[in-house]
Amino acid sequence: MDADFKIRLMNRPALAAFRGIDGLIGRDFEEVVHIAWPPEVAKSVVDRFKHTLVTGEPYAVPEFSEERYDRNVREYYDWQIHRIGLPDGRFGVVCYFVDISARVLAEQSLRQGENRLRFVMESIPQKILTATPEGAVDYYNPQWFEFTGLTFDQIKDSGWKQFIHPDDLTESVRAWERSIATGEPCVLEQRFRRADGVYRWHLSRTVAMRDAQGKVSLWIGSNTDIHEQWEAANRLRQYAAETSEANHQKSEFLAMLAHELRNPLAPIGNALQILQSPNTNGKADAPVIAMLERQVSQMVRLVDDLLDASRISLGKIELRFGHIELTSLVTNAADVVRPLCESMGHELTLNLPAGPIYLKADPTRLTQVVGNLLNNASKFTPNGGSIWVSVECEGKQALIRVRDNGVGIAEVQLRRIFDMFMQVDTSLERAAGGLGIGLTLVKRLVELHHGTVEVKSAGLGQGSEFVVRLPILDDTGLRSVAAAAVNEGDRAPVRRILVVDDNEDSAASLAMLLQLSGHQTRTAHDGLEAVDAAVAFRPEVILLDIGMPNLNGYEACRRIRAQASGKDIMIIATTGWGQAHAREASKAAGFDAHLVKPVNPAELARLLADAGSPGRGGDQD
Repeated sequence: MDADFKIRLMNRPALAAFRGIDGLIGRDFEEVVHIAWPPEVAKSVVDRFKHTLVTGEPYAVPEFSEERYDRNVREYYDWQIHRIGLPDGRFGVVCYFVDISARVLAEQSLRQGENRLRFVMESIPQKILTATPEGAVDYYNPQWFEFTGLTFDQIKDSGWKQFIHPDDLTESVRAWERSIATGEPCVLEQRFRRADGVYRWHLSRTVAMRDAQGKVSLWIGSNTDIHEQWEAANRLRQYAAETSEANHQKSEFLAMLAHELRNPLAPIGNALQILQSPNTNGKADAPVIAMLERQVSQMVRLVDDLLDASRISLGKIELRFGHIELTSLVTNAADVVRPLCESMGHELTLNLPAGPIYLKADPTRLTQVVGNLLNNASKFTPNGGSIWVSVECEGKQALIRVRDNGVGIAEVQLRRIFDMFMQVDTSLERAAGGLGIGLTLVKRLVELHHGTVEVKSAGLGQGSEFVVRLPILDDTGLRSVAAAAVNEGDRAPVRRILVVDDNEDSAASLAMLLQLSGHQTRTAHDGLEAVDAAVAFRPEVILLDIGMPNLNGYEACRRIRAQASGKDIMIIATTGWGQAHAREASKAAGFDAHLVKPVNPAELARLLADAGSPGRGGDQD
């Protein structure tokens, strides 16, 4: 531009920058500038040029950027202006400018990409890091600092080793060094220490970024918290192992059950053959009957154990607490098992206190506890061995100790001795039978009495000792014992009893047993017959089976209750079903009590004695 601010010269790149504006050479520069840029921008540019023209002060702008007024596009220029002398002796202005739009836009794009990448790395839940080709960590995203509670300076380079779990450190370092040497990805599961000291499992994957020549230029690592997934997988593995073990135990148990049930069936079958033989002339009746009693008792015990195992699994065991005297209970339990001990040549020694010890307990279940422990001691003590039973007080607890000098228990088995179906000896040569339920019942029944049971053994061949601890009644309980004393010498009255069972042998044998106690009986073998017999026989008590043809026991009970004479009859369910739903169904149908086959004679006698009294009946095992 000359001294009059007229354009005198433009080279080709300058002409291209102002293309679209006519008559550039000789045109007023201020006018051209106002065509190219918005008014405020144009004015500042013109002022800058005129300042240089007047003062001679040069001006340089490393980056000039504005929206073109004439093209609606943003351009970027690197430009400078200087004053120059003209041939006419006056001054003009020269402007040198370079279009740097492509470079600036590329830099902006790069910065935008970097910002986006940083935003992604800092917003995702994964912990991200980068490292030099030599493996020195030079970047951590903020998730690392939040998780570890450490600063970048504390964990840069190789500082990550301090938050790796000690058990994982050696493998982590080895895998990372191998990747640095080979350029292969580093993938492993490892535990990182959180700021609160808790270690959490992570899946770590570090891969190499390579340049055009294939050389590693950067390592990028992602670390994902998989603690919950890892624990879930671990629980699944544990569950699979437990399920496999449970299936194995189930198979062993079923085989053991078949074996244990066949054992009493064999002598029962032999006994029946003996009783049917014409050659015995009745001489073998007494020992054969005694043998039948023993074997039937064994089968009943096995079935009872199975039912109790089911109740334990379902949490359905219920106790009937009363005030009992412990010393006499232990004595009675020992008397029951004494014939077994004598048959095996065992010496059974009782060491009991002189005075009584009173507890609040279910006498039947507590007798079962002592009986199971004594049976267990007898089974695992070789012929001619010794068994000791003692009762003592320790503070506010009663202690029952059952000790033997038998086969003992290995240390590895002590921890599982009370587990369901646990067998100390599962070999074919084992002398002792059973289903592995007895000690589980002992533990659960003792716990239901608010007590504890523990086992001790020095090892195989060293015998074993079981110690039961139960709370003793306080003074209030003792006074209650005295007030609740009853006379057990009263003889049960004779009853008219209808026995209903579709199994004719079962009905006949139970009726015969009742007749031996003086009761008058009649039998029926289906539900309809039972309804008719209730009218014709007018019984005081009906022992009614549930599963029968023509009319089941539930419906038969309802029809009998609907009769005028049926409201005052004691109706007792006698069935093989002892589950809670069966008991609830019998109660809803109008039964007074629920007995599980084979019927316990003592429980039946108690119910018969209560017939006609208020609050009679109840569920019985």
